[in-house]
Amino acid sequence: MVSQLGFYINNCDAEFASQWLQVLEPKELGAFRNNPTTAEGGTLVGGEAGYMPPQHSYAFQDGRLVHTDSIAHNTPKPSLAMTDAERRLFREQSVN
Repeated sequence: MVSQLGFYINNCDAEFASQWLQVLEPKELGAFRNNPTTAEGGTLVGGEAGYMPPQHSYAFQDGRLVHTDSIAHNTPKPSLAMTDAERRLFREQSVN
């Protein structure tokens, strides 16, 4: 069966699909299902929220405001200056 958008729709037996996934499902997928956290620390929660990005958290310790989250705070700031190669690529890909 072909839908209007040109996708081929194939109806398969749910029991067969379940057995097939059990054979192919890697350990990483099972671990991800138990703890759906992405590489940057966000969480896939499902439903309307879908994705919750990691949140910064702060606390006062010894009279100073310090980070209490697990987000890396030592990453370099992005440079706004483009290199010649980046500028050339930008010009090629831009539609004027």
